[in-house]
Amino acid sequence: MRSTILALVMALGLGGTAAAGVHGDDLTRCLITKTSVEDQQEFMAFSFIAIAQHPAVRPYSRSTPEQLDYLQGRAASVLERSLTEVCRAEAISALRYEGVSVIPNAFQAFGQAATTGLMSDPAVTQGLKGMGEKMDSSKLEALVAESAAN
Repeated sequence: MRSTILALVMALGLGGTAAAGVHGDDLTRCLITKTSVEDQQEFMAFSFIAIAQHPAVRPYSRSTPEQLDYLQGRAASVLERSLTEVCRAEAISALRYEGVSVIPNAFQAFGQAATTGLMSDPAVTQGLKGMGEKMDSSKLEALVAESAAN
């Protein structure tokens, strides 16, 4: 059983690219529509802190090992509760008919949906807008013009 759990966790970390069938789609839909906004935000907070461990971005993060540990536990709770309680029937059906690879695919879509929610926050939008304001629009206009000429 521990090896199954380890395989699931490793698969989540690697993400998935296989197309889901109807049962995987049902699980994905359940995860997106029946988990709370708070659960989605906790899962995204964990993802953010986990990504911040990469050496290229680590200097920009003030996260502590204790925060990472805490958010790992919260994300594990979200994953566990989502699969074993909130979307139990859909998870069983997806696992039965499509196999264990359906889980990382469903959580990848879940993460994308949660990210969309975070990205719509005005503070995030303003932060992203700042990058656009720093770009040289004449270079982009030239690129578009060149693409239209061919």
